[in-house]
Amino acid sequence: MSNIKSIITSVVAHIDHGKTTLIDSLVAYQGKISKSIAGEIRYMDTREDEQNRGITLKLSAIGLCYKNTEHIIVDTPGHVDFEFLVENSSIISDCFLIIIDIMEGITPRTYSLINYIRKDCAILVINKVDKVETADEALDKIEKIIMHTNSMVGSLIFTWTNNNIILSSATYCYGINYNNANLLLKRDNTTLDNVVNFIFYIENQIKKNSTDKICSRFNILKRTRKNILSTVMPLANSIFECIEHIYKPETYKKYLYNSTVPLLLLDKVHDKSAFCFVSLGLLRNNLSFDKKNLMFVTRLFKGKIKTGDILYNNEEKYEIKSIYKFGINDFLEVDSVSGSTLVCLKGNFRKNMPIFSIKPFNYSYHEKIYPFYRSRLIPEQRDNIEEIKTVLRALVNTEQCLKIKINKYNQIDVLSSGKVQVEKLIEDLKKCNFKVRQGVDENLFCEFPKNESTYEFESEEYKIIVQIYKNDDSEYNGYLDEFNNRFMVLTDKFRNLIYSILEVYVISGPVISEYIRDTTFKIKFYEKKLGFI
Repeated sequence: MSNIKSIITSVVAHIDHGKTTLIDSLVAYQGKISKSIAGEIRYMDTREDEQNRGITLKLSAIGLCYKNTEHIIVDTPGHVDFEFLVENSSIISDCFLIIIDIMEGITPRTYSLINYIRKDCAILVINKVDKVETADEALDKIEKIIMHTNSMVGSLIFTWTNNNIILSSATYCYGINYNNANLLLKRDNTTLDNVVNFIFYIENQIKKNSTDKICSRFNILKRTRKNILSTVMPLANSIFECIEHIYKPETYKKYLYNSTVPLLLLDKVHDKSAFCFVSLGLLRNNLSFDKKNLMFVTRLFKGKIKTGDILYNNEEKYEIKSIYKFGINDFLEVDSVSGSTLVCLKGNFRKNMPIFSIKPFNYSYHEKIYPFYRSRLIPEQRDNIEEIKTVLRALVNTEQCLKIKINKYNQIDVLSSGKVQVEKLIEDLKKCNFKVRQGVDENLFCEFPKNESTYEFESEEYKIIVQIYKNDDSEYNGYLDEFNNRFMVLTDKFRNLIYSILEVYVISGPVISEYIRDTTFKIKFYEKKLGFI
């Protein structure tokens, strides 16, 4: 696989929209697990707390092969506490799969995630189509999701004929896109209507136990619902085919020179220079919490690197001790890699830094997400604090958006992105036989407006007026959320989208990134041709 093209794709989704289940289908395509259990095993969730919670808590990657292309699939957490990992994946990835549950539709979390992906290199996967009762209902929901997603990205990016939409059921391992639909239905220019009706035709034939013609055409021996659907419309094929369709080589030249991600290159990379970005650390052995066990997930954008090479970050030198390529939950050690790919490096690296084979080089790196959730962990035994420090030094490298300090009382002061990240840290300390308890929160912070403010935003077609002021109990209009914020959207157009945006905004205010409370947001939407609507 060393001499073939590599494409790195990040998978992002709201919790329970089917991200990890979908990756099971890709693993099954490689024969690592049986197709019969794909969608149930959550193969990438290797931590015990991930399996118990049913959510992904870390960034992980696997290497797969499809038609002479190496596909590196990056699994990102859907929980808001780990949003920084989605931000980080925006640097290391070529393409993005954004998964949306057809039943739940667009959520505030979906809006937040879409901010981190590059829209021209993204695929919209509308998942859980099997949950819908009728074809008409499914078509209506699909068209609304596509319309609302395009509204969020600000342009008509996702269309059926662009071949960047997949209709799927990750649980049943089936999925279909425009190009595959044309081949399957033996016609040009298939429509969403054609494909939705085809899916429900297959489903109805299965329900009526009338699948002889289907099984004969596709040589299906095991006549289960999952086997029939996944054979007729294999999800893995649709995903890989879409990725290769939208992939554009050397896209980093576009976004790293224009600051669309936290990393900005201030000079053009020299043609002879190898250029990498070190993302974060992984533990080679999940049971050994030691810096010697650390590998660093690294995106090689261009050039060639080999074991023993010296790379530079400004004036600092870093030697590559070992290079590992991603397999399916394992790693393959190699002597060298070249071109564009994702690997793990062992050496004296640190997270979140570009490295080059030629010095010096100008760049800036600014994280968009900062830790804000303060907590204190109190060890039950203080005499082993040096051992705890050793473990924490390794763990800090495996987490983004995490800062740890041991205070003078040998307590652990933690600054993180939320409660779930702290609970994950506690779980890791327990694995090392360190018992800690969480201190009681001493302060609760929030944000609210001191004075009334009015903002006007104008384009060629629209004008939006936003008023923000402290809640007045005399008002009863609008929607009141759990933090006593009142949303008064004085328009029918885009009402649900505006509500969703406001719900995301109040979670993390602009001053200290804490919840906004007791605030009224009054939105007036003015279409210049028609007036207020």
